[in-house]
Amino acid sequence: MDAYIKTENLVKEYPKPGGGKITAVDKVSLEIYSGEVFAYVGPNGAGKTTTIKILLGLTRPTSGTFEIFGGDISDREIRSHIGFLPEEHNYYPYLTVDTVLDFYARLFGMGKSERKKAVNEVVSMAGLEDRRTTKLKNLSKGLQQRVGLAQALINDPDLLLLDEPASGLDPLGQADLRKLIMQCKESGKTIFLNTHDLSDVERVADRVGILDNGQLKTVRSVKEITSTQEGVIVKAEPIREESHLKPIKEIAESVEMSDGFTWIELSDESKVGAILPLLKKADSKMITVEQKRLKLEDFFRGTVTSRGDSWVEPLPEPRKPTGPSNDTGKSGGEG
Repeated sequence: MDAYIKTENLVKEYPKPGGGKITAVDKVSLEIYSGEVFAYVGPNGAGKTTTIKILLGLTRPTSGTFEIFGGDISDREIRSHIGFLPEEHNYYPYLTVDTVLDFYARLFGMGKSERKKAVNEVVSMAGLEDRRTTKLKNLSKGLQQRVGLAQALINDPDLLLLDEPASGLDPLGQADLRKLIMQCKESGKTIFLNTHDLSDVERVADRVGILDNGQLKTVRSVKEITSTQEGVIVKAEPIREESHLKPIKEIAESVEMSDGFTWIELSDESKVGAILPLLKKADSKMITVEQKRLKLEDFFRGTVTSRGDSWVEPLPEPRKPTGPSNDTGKSGGEG
């Protein structure tokens, strides 16, 4: 299998205010193969976007090496086979969707008929058919993100680098994005995906690399991470009376109420038979039985150590009063 992206001990350092250095990317070595969806995940500030900037030649690594299609990113031919969606894109607000996409097609040296065909294709793929003559300043953030996706696909790239592509998309837009990523994969494209949405990673990615404090902690197959474990999860109609829950808890590993259902974790599938009469006694019914699986989110939490930018520090405890202030008068004052 060909490695479309290959890095070896990639390091990127930035000067630190007041002296010293900040290591944004710390000895990252990875390979991304032809035809796969590779998800690059980590807390805010982990170094994901910096890695993409290095791969695109937008910033130089402090040390280490990398290859794209086995060559150097400075090669114009190599760059012509890459599509890129940045996390933040700033298009000319007074241009229409068609004009913006035509502009990017021109950057790839396409002729008039080729540009028209390319724009028609990506507009359809991104679901922008009814917005072609709309100025970008009049589009919502989600629709502007769709324009970004269309722009990234305008040159029919073999390698697609997407930095937070679901940003600003509503649930329907996110579903369309997943469908688009799978269509790109089926057409033979390789996708490098920077994202925080671990549920999307579970659905579309072949492998995942977890970055933490600039270091690549692990690269694993998504199927391997979320493979079945011993035990089953029973989803049942809600049981609220403790008298009915108590005998179930004596058999189960755990019992939880969530989303209007009772979730019963059993260490072995053979114990389902012992649960059924207890459910009937509690006037509840079993809805589903599923093999226990490790969620990618749980694996992620167990892998990273940094808090990222999203951590909220607890508020300091209020100071205890030391007595009445000088302007309140004496306690038990004169009547």
